[in-house]
Amino acid sequence: DYPKAHHALAKALQSLRAPTASVEAAFRAADAYADQVDAMEREPEWTKGLVAGQRLERAGYRLTALSTRPVLVSVQSLFTAEECAQLMAAATDRLQESSVVGGQGSARRSSTAWLGTGHGAGLVVRDRVARLLGVTPWARMSRIAEDIQVVRYTPGQGYGAHHDSSAKFQPRVATVLIYLNDLDAGSGGETWFPWADSTAGLPASASTVQQAIAAANQIDPELQGVTVRPRQGDGILFYNHHGSALDLQAIHAALPLNSDQATPHKWVANLWLKDFL
Repeated sequence: DYPKAHHALAKALQSLRAPTASVEAAFRAADAYADQVDAMEREPEWTKGLVAGQRLERAGYRLTALSTRPVLVSVQSLFTAEECAQLMAAATDRLQESSVVGGQGSARRSSTAWLGTGHGAGLVVRDRVARLLGVTPWARMSRIAEDIQVVRYTPGQGYGAHHDSSAKFQPRVATVLIYLNDLDAGSGGETWFPWADSTAGLPASASTVQQAIAAANQIDPELQGVTVRPRQGDGILFYNHHGSALDLQAIHAALPLNSDQATPHKWVANLWLKDFL
């Protein structure tokens, strides 16, 4: 229990007559973590009562509910073709081999670039997502959002089943995934949620993230789950937590692109949020 641990530390520092600044810092850390846990226990109001297939509008954007567990919606034309091209161009010279940080999952083969708050293309993403989710004042977005991650997949590359959040290391309550280019049917590269709205639920043996991932790896994506094909400018928003716990049904994968060298590269941008909205 991190809040209790920080409070205990603060009291211990007090008893040892530690500097006031150190004691206050420990109490602030406890309160901040408690606020984060409280936030993760709140369901986003606008998602309550959603039904798969339901269409709705937010901030002028057309949304379609693809799943209720996890809460998963598609957003039509969130970015223009020009804005997508700017994001790809901004990331090209920064690309490095991808690694797994914060989330939990399996093999990842791609290249990644990070765009911070000082980058114009990154600010466009934050501004657009803030508008979509109604984040005001805008400065709050800087506190609850990570830097923008731009990812490129080449033929044969993908990202196996994984979870974006980790309750202890790096909580990510919500993910906004933006598709920066089109992929034709048959090219691969879809985003797959194997347990989305599963009527049977997860297997009894899948009570942890790693167990649910292992079970997902035994499933044919063509037979189960929700699959989203990239369409330039569209996005998907999904919530990685259900109440205060990780939602195992939010496990997903970037299906590999076909190995044919004629297959276009796949480009996406991720923005992770640390609070329900």
